[in-house]
Amino acid sequence: MSLKQSLSLEQQQAAFMCAAPVCILAGAGSGKTRVITHRIAYLVREHKVRPQSILGVTFTNKAAREMRERVEQLLPHQGNDVLLGTFHGLAARFLRYYGDLIGISRDFLIYDEDDATRLIKKIINERYKLSKEELSAEVKKVLRRRDGAKEEAEYNSKLERVDSIVALYQERLKKIGALDFSSLLIKFCELLENPEGARILCGRIRHVVVDEYQDVNAIQARIINILAENADSVAIVGDDDQSIYGWRGACASFMQKFLTNFAGAQLYKLEENYRSTKPILDAANALIAHNTERLGKNLLAIRGDGPLIGLKQHYRDNQEAQAVIEQVSRLFQQHGKNYEIAVLMRTNAQSRPLEEALHKARMPYRMVGGMRFYDRKEIKDILAALRAVLYQQSDVDILRLLNALPLGIGKKTQDALSYYAGTHNLSLYETMNTAEHQADALGTTRSHKKISNLIENFNQMRSEIISTLPNGEVKILRADEALIYVIDQFGIASRLENKNDEESEGRLENIEQLVQAAVSFVEDAESRGEPSDAQTFLENVALISKDESVNEQDASHGGTLTLMTLHAAKGLEFDAVFLVGLEEGVLPHSRSFHGNDEEKRRAALEEERRLLYVGITRARLRLFLSFCQERFMHGKTSPSEPSRFLKELPLSVIEPNAHWILDRNNKTQEPPKVMLRVPTSSAYKVEYDDKNIAVGTHVYHANYHKGKVVSLSGAGKVMRAQVRFEDDGQLRTIMLTHLKPA
Repeated sequence: MSLKQSLSLEQQQAAFMCAAPVCILAGAGSGKTRVITHRIAYLVREHKVRPQSILGVTFTNKAAREMRERVEQLLPHQGNDVLLGTFHGLAARFLRYYGDLIGISRDFLIYDEDDATRLIKKIINERYKLSKEELSAEVKKVLRRRDGAKEEAEYNSKLERVDSIVALYQERLKKIGALDFSSLLIKFCELLENPEGARILCGRIRHVVVDEYQDVNAIQARIINILAENADSVAIVGDDDQSIYGWRGACASFMQKFLTNFAGAQLYKLEENYRSTKPILDAANALIAHNTERLGKNLLAIRGDGPLIGLKQHYRDNQEAQAVIEQVSRLFQQHGKNYEIAVLMRTNAQSRPLEEALHKARMPYRMVGGMRFYDRKEIKDILAALRAVLYQQSDVDILRLLNALPLGIGKKTQDALSYYAGTHNLSLYETMNTAEHQADALGTTRSHKKISNLIENFNQMRSEIISTLPNGEVKILRADEALIYVIDQFGIASRLENKNDEESEGRLENIEQLVQAAVSFVEDAESRGEPSDAQTFLENVALISKDESVNEQDASHGGTLTLMTLHAAKGLEFDAVFLVGLEEGVLPHSRSFHGNDEEKRRAALEEERRLLYVGITRARLRLFLSFCQERFMHGKTSPSEPSRFLKELPLSVIEPNAHWILDRNNKTQEPPKVMLRVPTSSAYKVEYDDKNIAVGTHVYHANYHKGKVVSLSGAGKVMRAQVRFEDDGQLRTIMLTHLKPA
């Protein structure tokens, strides 16, 4: 078969134009990899170009392997000679050959991000005494500064310290003879800007093809521009509507800049979509048309019509999860176990109610691009802390706690205590709890006071969580109360709040979901008259975790649901897709509302819209959208508004029974109000629509009804109140987020 016969007319025009710089705007499902590989084959077979003079660049090793396999099928015995790879891989390859031109030894060592992080930690520890949390935050600042981030408007002493560490780090790398991922690209660009380097490389590389151009950052765009300025042909391929990595420097406008920078550059659009049905593509087209920063295209459904899009409103996220799992089960029953289904979400934290619903339904699933909820570090740390208080003989949990928190008890001390405990048939707690054992295990050390303080704290917390009634009955605190108490006492949430970065924000969202899991557990257990204490909750979590391993084993047998974030879903496709949590503050994410710079907020909102566009275009046959009226988020359960993006979808693509949800008479959604926490003397107050909760406030709870606040404790996202309820006179500790002024 000729090259032309295997391409549509639209694809042929883009693939075979070699007389001018080409920007190929390739819509989702339009066959861009086919176009790229056929272009390479066309250059070799029709223009008699040497394969060694063609450079094909993409972003992942997986994409590069796929590209190579297809090129070798089209060019037997020649395809292997084409230069194909990732930006970093190709940079390393050329620096090995020609790096000596800019002072780079050919036998340089490559440091990955883990190596880089460890070296930076070592440099910081040599010069500064920082806590574990402070060290982690400082390392992130150094890495961001190394990559060119400009985080502060004014230069100050803290930034001066970061710059000093960056300089020391670069100096140390040079002494070691190493390059990290960031400097691979910087040095490759430096090589291309060197006259002799440019002469050699631009003489060797005569044809350039770049995939996923919407994902390039400034340094990568610079590299391509230098090569393209001297090449015989250049083609960039991408989709500015799928540019979703702004946080790592990618920008949708780089495709537009390419067209501006190169005289005579031609734009080709691949708009014929071979993946999705017409309702799905009509929804995607209508949504993305609201973005202004785009070249513009309109996807056409080659596979024709299909079912309308489902849209559901739910009360809470656990009900949303249950409804999704029931619909997934019906789809598997209708279409068989080979039907591919995915649930896509904005953040990893949203997986918790879905995973619990899957556990109850005994449905196998896999997590892609993220850990299962109960496997995440911060979740394991908190559960270990609760277990360590409840089960003081649990050495594993105490050791995890010592490693997770800045308690001042280092690895050497831990090893000595563990060794002594093992050789004397004692638990770690027993060894730490006795001064004599401590002395025998450690000798003279400054850790004795810290160990004694920790044990005293353990004992105090245990007495709060476990009490013995006059009749001898042992009473354990309710699961949500115990969990909040442990998080509060160890300062786990407050340390993350103080870091104020995206990673910490994600971990906080996971902690909030864990608290909500405990709240839901208590509500369910009490409604059935079953125990709702912390011990029973830990047992329930352990069973869920055990069941996860069973689900992982079952995943290879078909009928397996895929869970992933929208970022992880890019490049994939499924027969059916469920997009959950389509609410203001979730998608679009609340971060897109922050800041005083209107242009930055607009750009952030457009990227959020592109994320949803990516999610919609993953679906081949069926698409289901859903949102909740209430969601536990940012430390509170509060009313949630449907995402503004839902109102940008045409009614014609939505199932008729959901048209009322998209009533065009409703105004565009405004960003949700921020709930403020303000200290007032020895207590705290929380604002709910300008109404305060303080000591003496009459409040209302969904289960226990009216009551009066007796005391307040805690802070931040885990604040709680003691409330005496009118119906039964009981005094209960309740998360403030579950109370409303009466």
